Formats: sequence, structure tokens, C-alpha cells
Amino acid sequence: MKQRVQLHIYDISNGMAAQLSPVLLGRSIEGIYHTGVLVYDFEYFYGGGIVCVKPEEIYKLYGLHPIRTLCLGTTDKSQQELNNYLISISNKFSSEKYDLINHNCNHFSDSVVRYLIGEGIPSYILDLPNEVMKTPFGSMILPMLQKVQKSQMIRSVTNIWNNTNLSSSSITSSSEETGVILKGNTKEFYEYLTKMVESQGQACKSALETLETILLNILSYPNEPRYRSIKSTSNVLRNSLLNIEGGLKLLELIGFHEVTINKQTKYEINLSYPIEGSEKARLEGYIQTIKYALNSLHTFGEEDKFLHNKVLEDKLEINYVEKLSEIKSMGFTDSQKILKSLYRAKGDLSLSISYLVEDNL
Repeated sequence: MKQRVQLHIYDISNGMAAQLSPVLLGRSIEGIYHTGVLVYDFEYFYGGGIVCVKPEEIYKLYGLHPIRTLCLGTTDKSQQELNNYLISISNKFSSEKYDLINHNCNHFSDSVVRYLIGEGIPSYILDLPNEVMKTPFGSMILPMLQKVQKSQMIRSVTNIWNNTNLSSSSITSSSEETGVILKGNTKEFYEYLTKMVESQGQACKSALETLETILLNILSYPNEPRYRSIKSTSNVLRNSLLNIEGGLKLLELIGFHEVTINKQTKYEINLSYPIEGSEKARLEGYIQTIKYALNSLHTFGEEDKFLHNKVLEDKLEINYVEKLSEIKSMGFTDSQKILKSLYRAKGDLSLSISYLVEDNL
């Protein structure tokens, strides 16, 4: 049975490229394109490895809606055949090999579409980075964006084709259900967290946000031991995870265990140095599960938002000195402006650079 093949096109600048490009580049561009291939009722894309999710989850995970959907044709190939193909190219499309200019999500979409229907995606999508690089400002800003993108590669969804322990049959079974692989304690974590959210609702919010931050910091700083342990006296624990029933159990299911050294109790997680691919995939699976739980909660009222933001301000400290150094290595020189943008963006590198660019207009 023939399957329809579609291309979802997103603008990851959320309209900023269209507004600023005439001034910065001397020409108008519609957006900064990200694409995903929609087939067999799943969307396949390249972000921190090869990823497969239900299309409706894209907005929940990343806050993106397609600006356009292209109908590219139909394919006779089965989902199993596509899964086998994705396994064969998984090493080529690993997170380490991502390159904003020459090897990005659109090149992945082009490769998958060529396999499915025999011809690629529109050239204007593939050619955009090189066209931008030809402009003076583009040649300066794209290498900066490349560094930011590599340091903040999408981690929200478990990458199922870059785990060499998985067989094509297990991938097919999983993708038919949820599009991700739950392995080890991840399934138990998911079931426990689901029950916890159902019984406690909004009371879980700050605890889950804190837990997500802990895991993201481990992945962002894989060689930093301090992000792998938390003191039992920490405000992070007392104000969130230890403040709700079952919060400590969530830490244990992820792999944290209690240790006491010199009468000081900590919760630590044992991981390799550097983190191995299977460990990274497991942590990414926990992060995705937390995101699903957070998205299932209702929107905060204004009072709740204020209290929640207060908690977030007291979370794991952001290493502003390290982030300042990273942005300066991209060519920005004014330390005061950089720090101001970092504080405004709460440490988000991509957003900080957007603020810096706006300030220089």
C-alpha cells in the first residue's frame, strides 16, 4: 500500500529572520529552516541524532508549528524498510557530526526523501545556509550559531537510531507505539511519574522542572563531577523534590543513590567519564518523559507563575562565567553587554545572542 510522503517546514527563528534579514543580510529570507519528513503517521528528523515522534508532539516538545507542508509524493517502501535504512545511516547522522552549514536537519530530510521517492527536497531549503554565508553579516553570525547549536543540541527526545544495541524489530515495535525507546528503569520511571502527576497535579510542577534541570546540566557538562551530585541540604531538594511525596523516589529511579561522606549526605549518580552513548540516551529518555508530564499539567495562574519563577531562580546555579567565555569566543567583546543578555535570557545561549544582535542594530 502506497504511503504519502510530506515535508514539514519550520522557522526556528520564529519570524525573527524575516524581520531582521533585510537589515542584517541586505536581502530578505523567509526563515531559518528546520524540516521533518512525515510518513507512516510519524515525523522523522535530525536533532541530536535521528528522531521519530508523532507530529502533534513537535509543538509540545519544541513550541514549533510548520510554516508550510509540502506533499512530495508517495512511496511503496514499508516502515520496516525505512527503519532499516535509518539504522544504516545512523552513524552518519549522529549528534557529533551535525554541521549547521553542510550537514544539518535538511540534509537528513533530503536523504530520507530520496530513499523513499527517488528525488530530494526543494533546493531552496538546502541552499539557504550557503546563501546566507555569502553575505558579510551571515559569514560572521552563522559560525556563532553553529557553536550555539552544537552546545545546545536538541535533547528532548530519545534518539532511537543511534543506540547500537537496538535491533530493527525493536525499533519498529516501539515506533508503532510512541516513537521512542523506553529501556531499563525509564519505563518504571514513566509509570511512577504518570501516577504521581495524576494524584498530585500542579504540586509536581517545580519538582519536575528542577529534575529536568539536573539532567540537562549533566548532559551539558558531561565532564563536571559537581553536576552529578546534590547535597541533601540543598535548597534545590528541599524546595522541590523533597517537598512532594515521591520526589526522592524519582531521583532513585533515574539512578541517584544516597552516600554519606564526612557526615554530609549527598545523592549521586554514577556515570562514565565521558558519558557513553547509551547513558546519554537513557538520560534523554528521562528528560522526554518529564517534558510529557509537564505538558500534561494545566496552565499556571498568574500567582502560580510568580511562585514558580521564584523557585526557578533558586535552582542549580548557572555558570555565567563559563557562558560569558563561550560567547566571547564567538566574537562578541563587551563583557557587560554579554552578561546583561545572559541574565535576561536566564543563561540560554541562543536567546542571549539574539538579544546581543538586537542591541547592536
